[in-house]
Amino acid sequence: MTWRGSKISHLSYFNTKGTIAVVLGTTGENILHLAAPNARIVATKTYKEAVNLLENHLVDAILGDESVLKGYNDGRFRIVNRAYSKEYYAVALRKSDKSKELLNIVNASITSFLDEKKMNILKREYNLTNNITTLEKIDSSEIE
Repeated sequence: MTWRGSKISHLSYFNTKGTIAVVLGTTGENILHLAAPNARIVATKTYKEAVNLLENHLVDAILGDESVLKGYNDGRFRIVNRAYSKEYYAVALRKSDKSKELLNIVNASITSFLDEKKMNILKREYNLTNNITTLEKIDSSEIE
């Protein structure tokens, strides 16, 4: 994420100029070292801290998870719409009979997202890119 009028479009920009913030311990930190090994990096503990640096013009951009950065974008910034890594998310449930009710709720939610019309509506509403991958229901035999 960078300022709306910024010309920054790729991480390689930071190999020769500018400063970029990244949150410690994120995949962005690993990607940044590979994609821009000569970059001047400011490591932060939180996204909020990184955004404060950007707001105060102490960094030129923030590398982070698009979904998180969108939550901080109040219109002054621009999300550079480029995926540098593939992110995988999962739902974990405790192996017990009590988890079956939660499993049914999670699977119902996944089923609802699998409805193509609903997914497209949500993508438009929240300005999501098409890099959302397939959701899969959890097999109930895996929690017994």
